[in-house]
Amino acid sequence: MNKRVLRTTKAIDRALLKLLQEQSPEEITIQEIADEAGINRVTFYAHYRNKNEAIQHCCQTFVNSLYDSTGESSEDMFINTFTAIKRNAAVINRLSQGPTAPYFVEALQKWMSDWFRNHRTKAPSSVTEEVVLQALIYSNIGILLWYGQHCQTLTPQAMAKAYEEGLHLPVDNYLHHQ
Repeated sequence: MNKRVLRTTKAIDRALLKLLQEQSPEEITIQEIADEAGINRVTFYAHYRNKNEAIQHCCQTFVNSLYDSTGESSEDMFINTFTAIKRNAAVINRLSQGPTAPYFVEALQKWMSDWFRNHRTKAPSSVTEEVVLQALIYSNIGILLWYGQHCQTLTPQAMAKAYEEGLHLPVDNYLHHQ
């Protein structure tokens, strides 16, 4: 991807995320996205066919940014992830509801599937193991979305501790299954 395309795509993502702090995706117009990104509508349409396509891309970029701390200890990773969720709760809650929910859940599912597959000692070798993987992925998505709605009552540290206590054994068992 050339630098200009990448720069414009990032500007559109930033504009969408800023607008999502205050508005639902349905309320945001292409003109508002273009104005916030410092581009015109023609440039927007040169990159995306419609607002939903831009939101879909933004969801994937946003999810990837939530998990940029994967090289640390699991405790630090959980605290950093829940801190990012708390900091971005308004955006997460808006993306996870209404017509954009499938894009957001798909982005979460893709990231988590890749993460679990990359951190597992061996690939799932049976239907049962694949079912366990899917259960882990979707239970984690549910927990992250739940925390986005309840983060005012729990600190990231308290949530990370509850998460580790509640899910650590099943996750460890899956990742290190021989």
